[in-house]
Amino acid sequence: MAFQMGAPRPMVDVRALNLTCATCGRPIEELPFQPAMNDDGTPQRPVYCREHKPQRKSFGPRRY
Repeated sequence: MAFQMGAPRPMVDVRALNLTCATCGRPIEELPFQPAMNDDGTPQRPVYCREHKPQRKSFGPRRY
């Protein structure tokens, strides 16, 4: 399955993982990806709620 620009990403139900936003501590129920988890059950990278998700910065066209 190829990625299509503008197509909505499927959301992953992560309620069973008991994740919280790294900024505000709000519970996170859905993410557009399955987070990688450590052995102790914590996410390997910070996860954020919709309000606090980092915005991607555009630095020009991508190079392939």
